[in-house]
Amino acid sequence: MTGALVIVAAGFAGSFHCVGMCGGFACALGRDRHGAAATLLRHLLSNLGRVTTYGVLGGVAGSFGQALCIAGASRWPRSTTL
Repeated sequence: MTGALVIVAAGFAGSFHCVGMCGGFACALGRDRHGAAATLLRHLLSNLGRVTTYGVLGGVAGSFGQALCIAGASRWPRSTTL
């Protein structure tokens, strides 16, 4: 039960990050004067760009970490590569 409370508390605390960082972008996108379909497309493209950026940055960070492990510069044991 304690683990569930920690997860709920972390999610609640993280929601302030979403309001502060993502809320401004969502409000800036707003509604499109050309209708609901244009608004949906605008929001879908924005989120596609966001997810793609996070994915690429995560891949770069993971590649850097893997290179450190291969070079022996990490104190952690080498992980299995795919």
